Amino acid sequence: MKVYILFEEVFGTEEKYTEILGAYTTKEKAIEQLKKIIDNNIKHNNFVLDEMNNHKPEALQNHTIIFYDYQENWNNYIEYIIIEKEVL
Repeated sequence: MKVYILFEEVFGTEEKYTEILGAYTTKEKAIEQLKKIIDNNIKHNNFVLDEMNNHKPEALQNHTIIFYDYQENWNNYIEYIIIEKEVL
């Protein structure tokens, strides 16, 4: 059986950490959750989508970056990654 694991890597001014946000039975469910997380960060936490890589909320895939406050803020950003794994 395949599962899709959604995790985030946070790169801040003084810290970096990785967190698993969930495991889903379909990629569509993982992307749906990712959209909710990104929308929340944009609306409430002053993040912006990485426009240079053409990541739009309606076309999220395996790797998405959001920046805090402004585009290309490499001192404070989050990467979201969806990986596919086979489990028994």
